[in-house]
Amino acid sequence: ESYEETSCTAIFSISMAKMIKAGVLDKETYLPVIKKALDGLISKSLDDTFHYESFVQPTKNWLK
Repeated sequence: ESYEETSCTAIFSISMAKMIKAGVLDKETYLPVIKKALDGLISKSLDDTFHYESFVQPTKNWLK
């Protein structure tokens, strides 16, 4: 069993938003794509009270 990956969606969404701001991507074309991605992230990651419910796997135990 596996968890759903969301970090790539978040990274791509932010990257596209930055490219819109820089004038590289067309806002009218890509803003709806970003909004759809963020809606997906919210629906997969937050419950109805906006508490984070998805699993996060650390890459390293920084507490040791």
